[in-house]
Amino acid sequence: MINKEEKIQIIQLVQNYLRDELSEEFGNLATEQLIDYISDLVKPHIYNQALFDANKTIKAYQSQLEDALFILEKPTRR
Repeated sequence: MINKEEKIQIIQLVQNYLRDELSEEFGNLATEQLIDYISDLVKPHIYNQALFDANKTIKAYQSQLEDALFILEKPTRR
């Protein structure tokens, strides 16, 4: 979750963008509602991508661990 100070900073950044790039003035409440709306739209996509990235990272580490284990293998007599 975003804490209060971070939310205030995000609101200000979005307000600055809206004013500078789109020549629109939004109040704090309207900006916060816009941020919440957009956030709700993109959250599932970001979450799913994070899961995909985490899974990819875990698989890479798993492969490295498997390689490290094979290096430790002792020869056996035949």
